[in-house]
Amino acid sequence: MNNLPKAMRIFGATAAMIICANANAAITSYTGLVSTILTVGSGGGAPGNQDLRITLQGVATQCNGTPWSYINTSDANYNAIVASILAARTMGVPVSLYTSPDSTGGGCHILYTIF
Repeated sequence: MNNLPKAMRIFGATAAMIICANANAAITSYTGLVSTILTVGSGGGAPGNQDLRITLQGVATQCNGTPWSYINTSDANYNAIVASILAARTMGVPVSLYTSPDSTGGGCHILYTIF
């Protein structure tokens, strides 16, 4: 790496920090009791149309001004994420939804959950 000019090393390090900072800045968490569970069937555009939508008590607005976070049936680990959300709802305990804003402005895409 010492063969690269100093300016190139600085540029590369700066670019890597900016990319990492932007990736982490996009994750937002919301915590509360599961209030509403809305499922979308094939007639409503599933799969891929915010197939399972979750609202939380006390959280009026999530990403992009929508009241829900969502996960699609085609998402990795869909069954486990849905199971944890349903378990939290059944047990009456809060769940934390870690989400990323949908690039189309349609809400928060659930990345993972903790309860």
